[in-house]
Amino acid sequence: MFFTAGAQGAMAQDFSFYRIDVEGNKRIEASTIVTYSGLATEQVFGADDLNRAYQNIIASGLFESVEVIPNDNLLVIKVSEFPTVNKIEFEGNRLVNDDTLRSAVGLQPRRVFNPDKVDGDRSAIAQLYADQGRLAARITPKIIRR
Repeated sequence: MFFTAGAQGAMAQDFSFYRIDVEGNKRIEASTIVTYSGLATEQVFGADDLNRAYQNIIASGLFESVEVIPNDNLLVIKVSEFPTVNKIEFEGNRLVNDDTLRSAVGLQPRRVFNPDKVDGDRSAIAQLYADQGRLAARITPKIIRR
């Protein structure tokens, strides 16, 4: 006995939006976020385009979370911005002074917080200590949200 199963090709859904709304933004203009997305109104988009828009907005490094939600002829982009860094302090450092540490880190006050930069800054500080022969130095970033 032979059984055959035919898979019907999934119909790719196309979207066309007459309006793009941005929600959740506080410091960054809605028009800037739409520009990051690479989308424009009254054009036809596929799911890949919406995914690419999501990736583009995330790649800006300004947002903690992003949602791209098609809703009939309206596209809603929901964002949650990373906070702004207020100040950077160092504790427990005896071998390397604050000014040297400050010059080694990429995060700066009054700039947008980025967790990737925190990892890079931790590595840079660890390298400063390693250069002084302190290979076992522990660097523990602490983020205090207010």
